[in-house]
Amino acid sequence: MSFAFVAHPGPFNTSRERSIFDLHGAQVKVLNRSKESTAVFAKVANVTASQGSTCGPQSLSIGVNSVYVLPIGAVTTDVFAKNGLIPIARNGSAAATKFEKLASKPFDRKELSKAGIPSNSLQLIVEKVKACVYS
Repeated sequence: MSFAFVAHPGPFNTSRERSIFDLHGAQVKVLNRSKESTAVFAKVANVTASQGSTCGPQSLSIGVNSVYVLPIGAVTTDVFAKNGLIPIARNGSAAATKFEKLASKPFDRKELSKAGIPSNSLQLIVEKVKACVYS
Protein backbone atom coordinates (compact mmCIF):
# COMPACT_ATOMS: atom_id res chain seq x y z
CA MET A 1 0.00 0.00 0.00
CA SER A 2 1.32 3.45 -0.93
CA PHE A 3 0.47 6.71 0.76
CA ALA A 4 0.46 10.30 -0.40
CA PHE A 5 -0.11 13.47 1.61
CA VAL A 6 -1.92 16.53 0.29
CA ALA A 7 -2.07 19.70 2.38
CA HIS A 8 -5.77 20.54 2.50
CA PRO A 9 -6.62 23.29 2.37
CA GLY A 10 -3.42 24.46 0.83
CA PRO A 11 -1.01 25.03 -0.64
CA PHE A 12 1.19 25.68 2.32
CA ASN A 13 4.64 24.77 3.53
CA THR A 14 4.69 21.01 4.16
CA SER A 15 8.16 20.85 5.72
CA ARG A 16 6.69 19.98 9.16
CA GLU A 17 4.76 17.04 7.76
CA ARG A 18 7.77 15.89 5.75
CA SER A 19 9.91 15.91 8.89
CA ILE A 20 7.30 13.85 10.79
CA PHE A 21 7.15 11.27 7.99
CA ASP A 22 10.96 11.12 7.85
CA LEU A 23 11.29 10.83 11.63
CA HIS A 24 9.07 7.75 11.62
CA GLY A 25 10.48 6.26 8.44
CA ALA A 26 7.16 6.55 6.63
CA GLN A 27 7.32 6.31 2.86
CA VAL A 28 4.85 9.06 1.99
CA LYS A 29 4.79 11.07 -1.22
CA VAL A 30 3.99 14.72 -0.45
CA LEU A 31 1.93 16.15 -3.30
CA ASN A 32 1.92 19.78 -4.40
CA ARG A 33 -1.53 21.41 -4.38
CA SER A 34 -0.31 24.42 -6.31
CA LYS A 35 -0.34 22.25 -9.44
CA GLU A 36 -3.57 20.26 -9.00
CA SER A 37 -6.64 20.53 -6.79
CA THR A 38 -7.41 18.21 -3.90
CA ALA A 39 -10.32 16.86 -5.96
CA VAL A 40 -7.96 15.67 -8.71
CA PHE A 41 -5.74 13.89 -6.18
CA ALA A 42 -8.80 12.35 -4.48
CA LYS A 43 -10.22 11.04 -7.77
CA VAL A 44 -7.09 9.03 -8.51
CA ALA A 45 -6.93 7.64 -4.96
CA ASN A 46 -8.39 4.35 -3.77
CA VAL A 47 -9.21 5.85 -0.35
CA THR A 48 -8.90 9.30 1.21
CA ALA A 49 -8.29 9.98 4.88
CA SER A 50 -8.85 13.09 6.95
CA GLN A 51 -9.63 14.25 10.44
CA GLY A 52 -13.29 14.89 9.70
CA SER A 53 -12.83 17.42 6.91
CA THR A 54 -14.99 17.99 3.85
CA CYS A 55 -12.54 15.85 1.89
CA GLY A 56 -14.43 12.74 3.04
CA PRO A 57 -17.91 13.64 1.77
CA GLN A 58 -16.45 15.16 -1.39
CA SER A 59 -14.57 11.91 -2.03
CA LEU A 60 -17.76 9.88 -1.65
CA SER A 61 -19.52 12.13 -4.14
CA ILE A 62 -17.00 11.17 -6.83
CA GLY A 63 -16.98 7.46 -5.96
CA VAL A 64 -13.90 7.32 -3.72
CA ASN A 65 -14.07 5.75 -0.25
CA SER A 66 -12.90 7.76 2.74
CA VAL A 67 -11.87 7.17 6.36
CA TYR A 68 -11.88 9.63 9.23
CA VAL A 69 -8.83 9.18 11.44
CA LEU A 70 -9.76 10.62 14.83
CA PRO A 71 -8.17 10.29 18.26
CA ILE A 72 -9.97 8.32 20.96
CA GLY A 73 -12.70 10.47 22.48
CA ALA A 74 -13.06 12.76 19.47
CA VAL A 75 -16.55 12.85 18.00
CA THR A 76 -18.00 13.91 14.71
CA THR A 77 -21.53 15.06 14.00
CA ASP A 78 -20.97 14.35 10.32
CA VAL A 79 -24.06 12.85 8.65
CA PHE A 80 -21.81 10.62 6.54
CA ALA A 81 -20.10 9.02 9.54
CA LYS A 82 -23.37 8.75 11.46
CA ASN A 83 -24.89 6.79 8.57
CA GLY A 84 -21.91 4.43 8.24
CA LEU A 85 -20.67 5.87 4.96
CA ILE A 86 -17.34 7.09 6.35
CA PRO A 87 -15.84 4.75 8.95
CA ILE A 88 -13.84 6.15 11.86
CA ALA A 89 -10.40 4.78 12.74
CA ARG A 90 -9.03 5.53 16.22
CA ASN A 91 -5.42 4.44 15.66
CA GLY A 92 -2.95 3.51 12.95
CA SER A 93 -3.67 -0.21 12.85
CA ALA A 94 -7.45 0.40 12.66
CA ALA A 95 -6.85 2.89 9.85
CA ALA A 96 -4.67 0.40 7.93
CA THR A 97 -7.36 -2.29 8.25
CA LYS A 98 -10.04 0.08 6.99
CA PHE A 99 -7.83 1.29 4.12
CA GLU A 100 -7.17 -2.30 2.99
CA LYS A 101 -10.88 -3.16 3.08
CA LEU A 102 -12.06 -0.01 1.29
CA ALA A 103 -9.30 0.17 -1.32
CA SER A 104 -10.51 -3.00 -3.03
CA LYS A 105 -13.66 -1.43 -4.52
CA PRO A 106 -14.94 2.05 -5.39
CA PHE A 107 -17.60 3.73 -3.28
CA ASP A 108 -21.10 3.12 -4.64
CA ARG A 109 -22.66 6.59 -4.87
CA LYS A 110 -26.13 5.06 -4.49
CA GLU A 111 -25.18 4.56 -0.82
CA LEU A 112 -25.47 8.35 -0.36
CA SER A 113 -29.22 7.85 -0.06
CA LYS A 114 -28.57 6.51 3.48
CA ALA A 115 -27.68 10.09 4.40
CA GLY A 116 -30.59 11.56 2.46
CA ILE A 117 -28.43 12.66 -0.46
CA PRO A 118 -29.56 11.74 -3.98
CA SER A 119 -26.93 9.95 -6.05
CA ASN A 120 -27.66 12.30 -8.95
CA SER A 121 -27.25 15.52 -6.96
CA LEU A 122 -24.90 17.11 -9.50
CA GLN A 123 -27.39 16.51 -12.30
CA LEU A 124 -30.16 18.06 -10.18
CA ILE A 125 -28.03 21.15 -9.54
CA VAL A 126 -27.21 21.53 -13.24
CA GLU A 127 -30.90 21.30 -14.12
CA LYS A 128 -31.79 23.99 -11.56
CA VAL A 129 -29.04 26.31 -12.83
CA LYS A 130 -30.22 25.81 -16.42
CA ALA A 131 -33.78 26.58 -15.37
CA CYS A 132 -32.62 29.83 -13.77
CA VAL A 133 -30.46 30.84 -16.73
CA TYR A 134 -32.95 29.97 -19.46
CA SER A 135 -36.21 31.06 -17.81
